Amino acid sequence: MSLSTLIRDDARRSTRSGPSPSANDDRGSKPRAAPAIRGLRALLDELDALARRGPLEMSDLRSVFDRLQLRGSDLTAFQLFDSECYRRNRIRRTEAYEMLLICWAPGQESPVHDHRGSICAFQVLEGTCCEQRFERLPDGPEGGLRAAASPEWLEYERGTVCVSRDADIHRVANRCGERNLCTLHVYSPPLDGMRSYQPIAQA
Repeated sequence: MSLSTLIRDDARRSTRSGPSPSANDDRGSKPRAAPAIRGLRALLDELDALARRGPLEMSDLRSVFDRLQLRGSDLTAFQLFDSECYRRNRIRRTEAYEMLLICWAPGQESPVHDHRGSICAFQVLEGTCCEQRFERLPDGPEGGLRAAASPEWLEYERGTVCVSRDADIHRVANRCGERNLCTLHVYSPPLDGMRSYQPIAQA
């Protein structure tokens, strides 16, 4: 099934509220909800506007993804897979952020890594995303980076939004059945290099 058939116009709406009512307004009116972000062009415009105000924060990325409503045709041109490895398809890169559509065939997974100075948010657009989290360990005898694996994998269904700090260590995989996986990522600032870790099973 293609990505265009899975992205629906009734995507999740944000529960974040807008500005509080004026102190002079004693009618008790409810604050207005932040508007939905409809389509790729609106998404890029929103990120550009936020970046002009200053460095993007994790709360900015969470709010943007929570309000996102993509159309089926928005990302078709970027939905490209590789039979050997998951594929990072760049949508846009600026000084403030980089947006990627990452496409995962069944069985493909990332290395264990952090984001080395960049915050990250991603949304599952198609398939089921699996994530395993890790804790940093002292470096190995030859100076290699090591991390202890959490015993369980977390599973995220379509529409789930995840946000992580630069030092968070994890790996992401498409290991749930035979369906393709597509995840939309924003890194801020752009991700210029990940640090990879040797996974160590917990005793």
